[in-house]
Amino acid sequence: MYPSRIRGYVQSDERGPTYYVVRTAELYMRVTPQTGRALAQTLRKWLRPRWVRVTDITGSEIWLRSRDIELVAESTPDQRDGQRKLTKQLEKEDEDGDAAPAWG
Repeated sequence: MYPSRIRGYVQSDERGPTYYVVRTAELYMRVTPQTGRALAQTLRKWLRPRWVRVTDITGSEIWLRSRDIELVAESTPDQRDGQRKLTKQLEKEDEDGDAAPAWG
């Protein structure tokens, strides 16, 4: 399912891996859970470093300005499945012209 060089870095089940997402204004990248937690801990410090080194799940190393990082978020298979269901429901409502959501 995953290239052999990254298989050991992601926690995976049959629905896909658990990873963290790092987003800036120009960049969206997936990182391992360990990298995501370490990055979040670094960004919570009182004196942040100006630059942080981030390695994505494919092994690419990127240096980012810490002030440019907008989001560090966990992404589990359950979260992604819920988001897909919500998106599908919203698209269906747009097609039907229904203003009231089906889940509420």
